[in-house]
Amino acid sequence: MEKPTEAELQFYYYIRGTSGNGVKCLITAIFALDLENRAKIALGFPELVDICNRYNNESGFYDKLLTKINNYYATGNQS
Repeated sequence: MEKPTEAELQFYYYIRGTSGNGVKCLITAIFALDLENRAKIALGFPELVDICNRYNNESGFYDKLLTKINNYYATGNQS
């Protein structure tokens, strides 16, 4: 079972409304940025920007992410 990445978990918590304030502000900013500035912030947070882009553009992305997270933790994995 593939372990969710830290960025995937941060995004999951953001969508659920349970992320920390810093992550909440960062993801909210990523969604608000134009493409040029999103590319700049991707230099520091490439995986998180990629996840936000996929969420916006890839049909079923969040459902797949949710399944990945639920399957990983349903099998007793805790770390």
